[in-house]
Amino acid sequence: MANIPEEVDSHFITEFIYNPLSEDLAEVRMKVTYQVIQADNQIGGAIIHYQTLVTFTEDNSALFKIINKTPAEHTPNKVFADSYQENRIHSLIYMDLFT
Repeated sequence: MANIPEEVDSHFITEFIYNPLSEDLAEVRMKVTYQVIQADNQIGGAIIHYQTLVTFTEDNSALFKIINKTPAEHTPNKVFADSYQENRIHSLIYMDLFT
């Protein structure tokens, strides 16, 4: 395993649609852009469309009922953009808003 290089990747949610279907069920659709720095330092990745049904428990926990992932196209941006800090900040903001 020591000879396998680590891949560096990032992901950005570029579209997010939340559609409540009932009090305890919602449909979520997302478009996520993934990038990965490959072993040859080329940028790879894909744009993937997600569709999922989410159920909510009595304690307001969210559970994925189904997840459909559909790769749509190769990532067009060949300049790597690190998503770690941006995604952590968004997580903190959303956690503060919804808890």
